[in-house]
Amino acid sequence: MNNHGQVVGFTYPQGRDDQFFIASGGKLSYLAPARGMIDINDAGVMVYNGALHYPDGSVARLGPHLGTHGINIHGDVASRIEDVRKPGARRPTDYATLLRPDGSVSLLGWDEYLSFGWDVNDSGVVVGSTASMYGSNKQRPARFVGNAVVLLDTGGRNGGHARVVNNAGYAAGEAGGRAALWTPEGKLIDLGGMLIDKYGEQMGPDTSSVAYGINSHGEVVGVFGGYMGFLYSGGEVYDLPAISDLDAWGMDINDHHQILAQTLVGVSYILNPGGAETARPVPEPAPYAMFPAGLAAIAMLGRRKVRRERYGPGIGEPL
Repeated sequence: MNNHGQVVGFTYPQGRDDQFFIASGGKLSYLAPARGMIDINDAGVMVYNGALHYPDGSVARLGPHLGTHGINIHGDVASRIEDVRKPGARRPTDYATLLRPDGSVSLLGWDEYLSFGWDVNDSGVVVGSTASMYGSNKQRPARFVGNAVVLLDTGGRNGGHARVVNNAGYAAGEAGGRAALWTPEGKLIDLGGMLIDKYGEQMGPDTSSVAYGINSHGEVVGVFGGYMGFLYSGGEVYDLPAISDLDAWGMDINDHHQILAQTLVGVSYILNPGGAETARPVPEPAPYAMFPAGLAAIAMLGRRKVRRERYGPGIGEPL
C-alpha cells in the first residue's frame, strides 16, 4: 500500500492461475498472472514479474534477477541474483541486488555469503538478510549500503530477516522468531518481547511474531501469536482488535497511518485508526464478489511485500 491508499496484491481463485491486481479509488483491476511478488511506489510505478510497470502502460524489463521485491520512489528495486562470481572472488555466490531503471545493477553482500535484498528506501539503503555459505546457513538480518554490509542486532537470538525499511533508515522484520525494529545504527527494539510482556497470556504457546510494514513515522504493523495483528506506535504496542474491532493481521502501514489488514479468511481492509471510517474493505475482484468468506477470494500484502509463496519466509526460516 502506498501513501495514496493504492493497494497491490494477488488473488488465488480455484480453477485458474493466481492473478496480480491493483485496488485504487475503490476499483480493482487485474494485471497479470502472478509469479513472485508485487510492490508499488508513491508514483504509482509497480514492479512484478521481473519488470517495472508505469502508470502510462509502459514496461521496462529488469533482467534475469530473482524475486523482485521493494521499489522506491526512483524506481530502484531490491532483489537478488544467484550463482554470480565477482572479479577476484573464489567462487560464485548469491548476492542481494539493487536494480535501477537505467538497467544498471549493484551487487550487494560479501563474497561466499548468500545475501537477499528485501526492500529499499529512497536513499538506496537495502535491507534483507545474509548467511555464510558454510556452517548452519542461518540467515542474519542485514543492511546493505554501497559496498558495506551491516549485520543487525538480534538480541542474542538465532536468525532473522529485515523485511522493510523507511526513509529515516529504520528497518523492521523479525529476529529469532520475534518482531523486530532496528534503529539506523542497527540497535534492536524488541517488539516481540513487548508483545509477550503485554499479551503473553492471550498468545498461549505461540509467542512468535513478525513485523511486515513500517511508515516514515516509525510505526510498525505485523502479526503475533500466530494470527493476531499488532500496531507499534509512540513506543507502545497495541492489538488491532482494540483499535479497529477487526481480527486481522497488520500487513502494511502508510504515512497517513492507514493500516492494510488481512483477516484469517483472506479478506483485506484498510483501517483508519481514529478516522471517520475505521475499516474500509479493499474491493474484491468482481467475478468472486459473491463467494462465501470461507473460499477467500483475496489474499494480499500491500505496498512492501506481496508474494505468491504466502508472505515470504516463515519466522526464523531460511530464505
